[in-house]
Amino acid sequence: MKKTVAVALSGGLDSAVAATLLKEDCHKVIGIHFLTGFELPCKKPESTSDPSVCLSSAEMAAECIGIPLKVIDCSQSFRKEVIEYFIHTYRRGQTPNPCVVCNERIKFGVILEKAKILGAAALATGHYARIDKSSTGRPCLLKGVDPVKDQSYFLARLTEKQLAQAIFPLGMYAT
Repeated sequence: MKKTVAVALSGGLDSAVAATLLKEDCHKVIGIHFLTGFELPCKKPESTSDPSVCLSSAEMAAECIGIPLKVIDCSQSFRKEVIEYFIHTYRRGQTPNPCVVCNERIKFGVILEKAKILGAAALATGHYARIDKSSTGRPCLLKGVDPVKDQSYFLARLTEKQLAQAIFPLGMYAT
């Protein structure tokens, strides 16, 4: 078995595919879903009539993939780091990009630290981007192979230390 990798599992297709690819590549995979405080009500599985059973998309994805899922409440950090940034930037007449801040401070900040506590060596996401090493061995962020799906822009503020602990399984795929 290869190293343990945590996957930021949103409940969407891209993060679920990233987790599946890592599992198929013999990694031990842990799903991590973080709460922002802006979640929609969860969905009731069709397979139950129990009114108390309510699963989020992330829980359903983890169950289908066959991986454990840890849910982490990041609502306070999200409000402070992302929402307050958005409001402050917008009020100054600028165009905020909350995804860039969330990736840097929440996903590869708070969530990466939680992943390491859970025993993960790296954090993967469903972003369409790639990481390579420079001639000096430093990690470098590269665009995803598919120019239409490329999301490297949203990861541009990650530090070398964060990139060294990041995996983007979808970056090599094109539609």
